[in-house]
Amino acid sequence: PSPTISDALRSKVVELIRDLGHPEWEKRELASKGLLEIGYVARGQLKEASFQSPDAEIRRRAKAVLDELD
Repeated sequence: PSPTISDALRSKVVELIRDLGHPEWEKRELASKGLLEIGYVARGQLKEASFQSPDAEIRRRAKAVLDELD
């Protein structure tokens, strides 16, 4: 079964995934930590970003967060 998440949480995950590619290192680190705190419910969006994002940094960091969640 897939977890159901609120629209607000889904939007927060989208924002954090976008920040994985932020020009500032600190923002990228905070985004990674935020996604780890959200945990399992962010997996679907992280998986999609790890394959489909045009930004290599977002793909790399999304994969790293997924690895830590597993």
